[in-house]
Amino acid sequence: MVPMRKACYGMKRSGFDFADFAHEIADRCGWTRIADYSPCLYVKTVQTRKLLLLMYVDDLLGSGKKALIYLEFQKLQRCITMSEPETVKRFLGIVINFSRTSTFQAICDFTQSEYAMMLVSRYCEDRKYAKNHKFAKVWTPADPNHEKEILTAEAQAPGVMASFAAKHVGGLLFLVRCTRPELAVAVNLAGRHVASWTVQDDKILDRIFAYISHTSDAKLRFTGNAADSGKLSTRTQVDADHGGCKDTSRSTSGAVMRIVGDAGTSCLIAWRSKRQTTVAPSTPDAEVVAYNDGLKLCALPLTGVLESLQDVVEMYVETDNETAQVVIKSNLPKKLRYLKKTQRVSIAFLHDVMSMPHHHDERVASGDNNSDLMTKPLERVLHWKHTREIGILCSMDNAK
Repeated sequence: MVPMRKACYGMKRSGFDFADFAHEIADRCGWTRIADYSPCLYVKTVQTRKLLLLMYVDDLLGSGKKALIYLEFQKLQRCITMSEPETVKRFLGIVINFSRTSTFQAICDFTQSEYAMMLVSRYCEDRKYAKNHKFAKVWTPADPNHEKEILTAEAQAPGVMASFAAKHVGGLLFLVRCTRPELAVAVNLAGRHVASWTVQDDKILDRIFAYISHTSDAKLRFTGNAADSGKLSTRTQVDADHGGCKDTSRSTSGAVMRIVGDAGTSCLIAWRSKRQTTVAPSTPDAEVVAYNDGLKLCALPLTGVLESLQDVVEMYVETDNETAQVVIKSNLPKKLRYLKKTQRVSIAFLHDVMSMPHHHDERVASGDNNSDLMTKPLERVLHWKHTREIGILCSMDNAK
């Protein structure tokens, strides 16, 4: 055996050793790790301005006043060999387009058009479609009548895409995670049957790719206004589709979380769509579980990050179920105390957290709850309403 002087790519220790090395460099240059959220995210105050530094493997991303970011990167260059910093226009296959609409307002668009069309092309090849196959136009990624559809014996026969299912669902998951949250429910439906693929699942997957082929120009837009600096808040909407899964009768939890400001700032930061672990006997049960998931996995962690950038952050959590809201506010879970065992949800915890200063529990009308997009397939008008409101722009939205 020969002892190695440094870790190399492919070795178990290499990632950990590089992370420790990078942290030591960042710490030496005055950056403070925001450990509560991610060991890769750092913050630094320069001339009263907050700067952010993200380390992704061996890539560094900086955010803040451009001139100050360049100066800080010059300090890092003295400690570590790195290329000259430049404005990021592409990262992990995501095309980033930043532009100013006025002196105080700017927009940033994120798109994966190339990646989306690559997935469509790969799917057509495995599906044995013609090279220039044109999909029929569909207005939503999943059939709104999916839950009501009665499956025939033919629909439950093994599907032709059974051996390729995991490959294509995996590719779609990256698209959903980065820039296309409106695909979450449809991909969720397809992913449930990867190990037991049927003709019905072929139909679900085909519709997803038909939708993508007609919406490849979709982009996720962030809007920011300088007037909101230091006064940003987080707004998380949660919802549940009670008993929506035909296979298990389980409910699906959904959440969307945005950073917002009174002057027009709106940035969709997190979203999730996940089938619950056990059957919920009633709608309030399912809604409380969805509230718990949205609070723990979206609202609290990201509000914590924002608190590293400004002194006070108002956190809003919105639900459209009055009963669930009353249960959490009153902290009298006599009829729902079993949730702690079946779903690992503590109503006392939810009550205590939402009773803290600057935490607000609010009611939202069902038609305005954008997290509905994460719980079930929606009909065309409602689908595009929610898609538009969370910041997804697409030419198909304006089509007749």
